[in-house]
Amino acid sequence: MLLTMNAETFGRIRPLMTCVAVSIGAVLTGCAAPTVQYYPDAEQAIEDEVGSAPPPGSAVVEFTTNSVAIAVFQRRVGDKLCEPESEDIAARVRRREMLSASVQRFHGLANFMSLGNLNRIEKLPRTKITHYPAGQAIAFAATTYINDASCGPLFLRFTPEEGKHYSLSTDLQDHICRLSIQELVETEQARPVKHSRWWCSKPFLGIGKPRLIGPDEIN
Repeated sequence: MLLTMNAETFGRIRPLMTCVAVSIGAVLTGCAAPTVQYYPDAEQAIEDEVGSAPPPGSAVVEFTTNSVAIAVFQRRVGDKLCEPESEDIAARVRRREMLSASVQRFHGLANFMSLGNLNRIEKLPRTKITHYPAGQAIAFAATTYINDASCGPLFLRFTPEEGKHYSLSTDLQDHICRLSIQELVETEQARPVKHSRWWCSKPFLGIGKPRLIGPDEIN
């Protein structure tokens, strides 16, 4: 995995199984696919748990993605930055793509054969907006999944400030996934956010626990 400690963290997509002949409009390791066409941003689904304003003493955090791959954001609890909490999923998001008539027919058959699972995947929102208590550090791991490949997890931790709006975003292009964080302001400009990043090395032959490398502070 390629890891760069700056405004974004990078990782390489890796196969989980053998590539399949038909993809859901994205590039897989060893498989070619046409360029993905997306619906306009105004037509992308949003899951908003905050509404017009966050509760007092909290900050708004949105999880979003710029690719058709499913991005799963998982919160890491306490100082166990390399030990996932399997039940603490913060968000599952996916950017909606435009499908040709032939692909739509295939998806209809695939959805029937998967007992509706494909339909549930395609209805995932692009963005989930929620809130977290201000002044308390929060850590997340982000992993992208597409068909039989995955990329990540990529990690970051930051301390939100009261009343501010933050965006955690994933992107997947040319076998490279990225995770970035920004503060959104009313001028529609994004500001950098002070945060930390790290990497969790895998144990040898699956024995033992992952080793924490870092964290590195990013200003």
